[in-house]
Amino acid sequence: KKMKMTDLEMTRRCADAAGYSWDDAQWFYKPLTDDAQAMALVKKFKLNIGQVSSGCKVFTGLNLQDQFYEADNKDLSRAICLCIAKMQQSK
Repeated sequence: KKMKMTDLEMTRRCADAAGYSWDDAQWFYKPLTDDAQAMALVKKFKLNIGQVSSGCKVFTGLNLQDQFYEADNKDLSRAICLCIAKMQQSK
């Protein structure tokens, strides 16, 4: 099911997942446009990346005891952030 959220909401959830306080992170944390910050999320959460006809698919591990989250987008950083935001929203 498609999830609509603003870039700000997505960025705040990613900052939280990365362990930053939003009061500090709002000044420097931009994983939607900063490839290093987006890749740090991939490494921290061991995300999987694949290619689909719509662009990129990012998904969490297939470990049976974990929830499974996925996101598609033509922009890889946006797909990464959306996947993390979905994970954070479910907490």
